[in-house]
Amino acid sequence: MLVMRVCWATGAALCLLPFASLGGCADALHISPPGEGGGIAVGGGGAAPVPCDSTLDCPPEQPVCDTIKRVCAECLEVEDCSLKPGTVCGHGQCVCPTEGHDWCAPADCIDLQTSPKHCGRCDHACFGSCADAACVDPWEPISLTGAPSPRARHVAVWSGDDANGRLIVWGGTPDDSTILGNGGMYDPAISKWSTISPVGAPTPRIQATAVWAGGVMVVWGGRSGGTYFNDGSRFDPATNSWQPMTAANAPTARVNHTAVWTGNRMIVWGGSNSDGDQLADGGRYDPVADSWEPMAAAPTAREIHSAVWNDVIDAMWIYGGFGDVSGNPNIYLPGAGEPGGRSYDPGADAWDTLQVTGEPSARALHSAVFDGTRMIVYGGTDGTDELSSGHKLEGNSWSALMGPAPSARRDHTAAWIVDAGKMVVFGGRRMGVLLGDGAVYDSASGGWSGVVPSAIEPRIFHTAVSTGSRMLVWGGFGPAGALQTGGVFRP
Repeated sequence: MLVMRVCWATGAALCLLPFASLGGCADALHISPPGEGGGIAVGGGGAAPVPCDSTLDCPPEQPVCDTIKRVCAECLEVEDCSLKPGTVCGHGQCVCPTEGHDWCAPADCIDLQTSPKHCGRCDHACFGSCADAACVDPWEPISLTGAPSPRARHVAVWSGDDANGRLIVWGGTPDDSTILGNGGMYDPAISKWSTISPVGAPTPRIQATAVWAGGVMVVWGGRSGGTYFNDGSRFDPATNSWQPMTAANAPTARVNHTAVWTGNRMIVWGGSNSDGDQLADGGRYDPVADSWEPMAAAPTAREIHSAVWNDVIDAMWIYGGFGDVSGNPNIYLPGAGEPGGRSYDPGADAWDTLQVTGEPSARALHSAVFDGTRMIVYGGTDGTDELSSGHKLEGNSWSALMGPAPSARRDHTAAWIVDAGKMVVFGGRRMGVLLGDGAVYDSASGGWSGVVPSAIEPRIFHTAVSTGSRMLVWGGFGPAGALQTGGVFRP
């Protein structure tokens, strides 16, 4: 087996060498920081060496055996110092590479197995207890260190895969009058925020839409006061830079619209303009070519509806909303002869009607997800009351969600957690009361399977994204105003 050893080479460059060719290292079995011990404080306490023939002979304080020198040591490889975050292996001890320090991590970041403040790694906090380097509670707080300022009505996407992605937050407002044009990126793997560059960012706005387009976040539309926008920008987190979107052939300015990502296009549709008129048109945007294509108008205009992308049949499905039917702009859909759902095929640039039989009742401000097979619609309002009912459309058949449903609500979020095969509903409001709980729907069983316990503050106009295995909730308006907090939930 090829064994790798690490050493500090001439000029303080770190080198990796196979065990069979360690001639370049001053000490073949030890990782020595620059200075060969001079000025580097040792974190092991200077305990007397214990003789050994194998690692089995060594005490916990000096757990590995240097079989060349026949003495026990704290470390021989970088990996041996994993329980002392920030240290490196030097002269058999885990030491801090910064001169004058004997411990690189915070003073209390020692017990990574049970510390609720440093669970598994430094600065990884839990709401409750920590056991075996993992939070016991299904919720974990999102760190406040370096977080963007409090806000609601912002946009958020998840970039990358489950292990290496980041939550990207941008825009919004703290008070419905101050409009923000900044944001941040949160990496849950290290519990750290970083700032988004303001250079080239879109004009500050609220009620925009955003999609993750494979390698960039695309932000479009929204408003600032009475100024409505039909422009946007593309943000690349790898370079922390913005690129503008062309305005040629872009849809008209709007809010309360939807946007979905097809795999190669963003489809923007519906919403309302600065005159309050509901819209039945939209556009298709290619971020690689930076170009817009028009799309056929739907039979009926609507806003505050839901939209999902069905990647099985390559179609956008919309449902519900507040629409204009035959000149009456005050119809909750389905209603007045307009079906609740429509399907748009971008390949044919054509609209069709979703199944009507068994469809959910009229609603707006509800949630919808696509689980890989089905569109799942939940909650919302019909104009007189909040709703607790939910339905799924599978193939050409609507059916009600089974089991005890969560409490009725509107202005909530829902995220599809693909690894668990579950939809997680969180937050919203009922009769003016903000909610801090939710529920979990299991697609495999076809019913509600559990609750989302309260942990973070109740909220509306927040964002929720799925990483694949977790839901990240951030921001929104709470009982006392705009929030800077959030949480990570594992169903």
